[in-house]
Amino acid sequence: MRARVEVAGRLELNAAEATALARTKAVHIGLIVLAVLAGVWSSHPSGVFSPFAAFMLGGVVESYSPGATTTETAKRVGKVLGGSLLGYVGARIWML
Repeated sequence: MRARVEVAGRLELNAAEATALARTKAVHIGLIVLAVLAGVWSSHPSGVFSPFAAFMLGGVVESYSPGATTTETAKRVGKVLGGSLLGYVGARIWML
């Protein structure tokens, strides 16, 4: 099984996809670090939810891909915002 995955499980990226992947990786890492620091610095219980903002912003950045139409991009951004909102509401309800 492992040998099969090593052979068939590889994915080739073109230059634009590799650049987009590197960009979104840097954005996610930076936003997560800033969100954790902001949550600790605020020392307020609501600071626990700042990572939600980091993942939401990172997802929005990831939604923009070269060659995508405005409609496709808007749908992706809408899915990210909707998922973030559901996650935030779920976490707030869980903490009650």
